[in-house]
Amino acid sequence: MKKNRKEVADILPQIYEYIDGVLKKSTEKIIEAFNKKQIEINYCDGDFLDAIQAANFLKLKVNTIYSKVSKREIPFYKSGEKGRKLLFAFKDLENYVSKSKIKSQQEIENEALTFLNSKKS
Repeated sequence: MKKNRKEVADILPQIYEYIDGVLKKSTEKIIEAFNKKQIEINYCDGDFLDAIQAANFLKLKVNTIYSKVSKREIPFYKSGEKGRKLLFAFKDLENYVSKSKIKSQQEIENEALTFLNSKKS
């Protein structure tokens, strides 16, 4: 009987290693499938997104979304019971991203030329 216990104890690390490997592979596959699904989502102008969807769209963490809401850096709506549910209009999020655009050197030069030409007239 002691011999059987020793044999089981000897193979337990191998069993643990096998199960750990299977779990890691399964988890990676699930995360990969989830990420692919998130990327495939297409939003429209009239859509409202929840905090998780807004975070995915802006490629931010959900905590960052809540931080931006508390600082009123990002436009949002409140709905639901007692206004506890946050919603974000897709169009507002697009505008938020557009406003943070850094202009290229060519765009700056074109604006400067347009400005100078308007002063000459």
